[in-house]
Amino acid sequence: MVEEQITSIKTSKASIKSAITSKGVACDEVLANYATRIKAIPTGTTLPDGTKFKGSTATHFPKLVFASLTTCAAMFYDCQDLIDIESIDTKAVTNMSNMFYNCIALTSVPSLNASKVTNITNLCFGCTALTQFPISGSVDFGAVTSAANAFTHCTKLSYMRVDNIGCDLTLSDCPLDAESIDYILSHLKEVTGKTLTLGETNLAKVTEAQKTAATAKGWTLA
Repeated sequence: MVEEQITSIKTSKASIKSAITSKGVACDEVLANYATRIKAIPTGTTLPDGTKFKGSTATHFPKLVFASLTTCAAMFYDCQDLIDIESIDTKAVTNMSNMFYNCIALTSVPSLNASKVTNITNLCFGCTALTQFPISGSVDFGAVTSAANAFTHCTKLSYMRVDNIGCDLTLSDCPLDAESIDYILSHLKEVTGKTLTLGETNLAKVTEAQKTAATAKGWTLA
């Protein structure tokens, strides 16, 4: 009887170890360590690079896990019912063009690692319900060289935290609050001959000191 129980425990242990390692988490032979290793398993759905949810009617996406993700181009294109996304690992992504194009119900964007991203053309084009970018922390746009229409028609976007903008960018459709404007201007890259188009309403919130500091960094505020 005891031998049967021991055999059963060994079989269960082997099955648990196999399940843990199949999720990409290293596991030793010490059963007491298995609970910790189980907690280390990434949650969410593992998806291939280039996955797109174009036109999906989902209102929420859980944590999205990719074996390798290098492009988010058009990933959520025209997902008109999408309200929010829990999280997505974008540390190796270089292209975010059209990522949230025409997501008219989207209210916030999750924290994004954009340190390698060069293209954000039409990133949030037509996101008329978007109020926060991102929902927490800030997004580093230091590598971005193309940002045409990235926030066009974002007519409710009042909260924005973006760092190291170094290319022409238009935010005139966004009713930014004073704190967001101050953050953006304080974190501009030093450039030569670039224009940050804020629009008349946002420009009215810019102080002379902020204008002087932006000009000193090579920026024209329009």
